[in-house]
Order: sequence, then structure tokens, then C-alpha cells
Amino acid sequence: MSGREKQIAECTQNFLSSLPKEMKNGHIGAVICTILEAFDLDHEERAQICEGVVNVMLEVDMRSDERAAQAADAVLARAAAKARK
Repeated sequence: MSGREKQIAECTQNFLSSLPKEMKNGHIGAVICTILEAFDLDHEERAQICEGVVNVMLEVDMRSDERAAQAADAVLARAAAKARK
């Protein structure tokens, strides 16, 4: 991680720590919109950022689902092996 990336990560962690512990979806959305507005991004740039975030979230969910399915397959395989004994 570069010095700039470390600085951004530290600032982000400080920012998140300063937010209230309980936030609703609308509050989180407002924070995201405020950040995008602060950088004076046009609609297309904001849409691209949001699309990228959704794609990352979907990929993480798919990996998680895949790991869960693999774990379930392993449990079933062990149970079948025990049943055959």
C-alpha cells in the first residue's frame, strides 16, 4: 500500500469511527451522496462509482455463497462417508 493509500485508509477509519453506531440506510446513503458531492463529480461519474460498488458487493456475496455451498458439500460428503462405514 502506498503512502497515499495508507493516508486515505487512516482518514476513512477515523471518519467511520466518528459516525454514530446506529445508522439507517437513508443515513448511510446521505453520507455517500455528501462525499460524492464534495468531490464535485458529475452524474455520470457518480453513477460509475455506484455501479463499481454494487459490482464489488455482488462479487463478495457470490464468493461468500460459494464458500457456504462448498462447506455444505463438505459436510454432506463427510456424512455420506460415515453412513457408508
